Amino acid sequence: MGNLTLAKAPYDPETCKLRFDSGDCLANMPVIVYDVDKKVCEEKIYGGCAGAGYYFKHMAQCFVICELSFGQNTDGQVQF
Repeated sequence: MGNLTLAKAPYDPETCKLRFDSGDCLANMPVIVYDVDKKVCEEKIYGGCAGAGYYFKHMAQCFVICELSFGQNTDGQVQF
């Protein structure tokens, strides 16, 4: 079983700084993460088995916690 963890409230903005690791298996599970290099929330594929980091259940959660704090988006518009 992997160790990817759903980010839970209260959200810690430091979660946004974690780098996503897709894991070692091929489970093909879509998850929402914050890309620290691009400074945007996006869907990535988690393969399961190991991997690291946190993911968000909804794009809006990631946007509010990460993009508004660290991202390039400053107009308050959610971009999907």
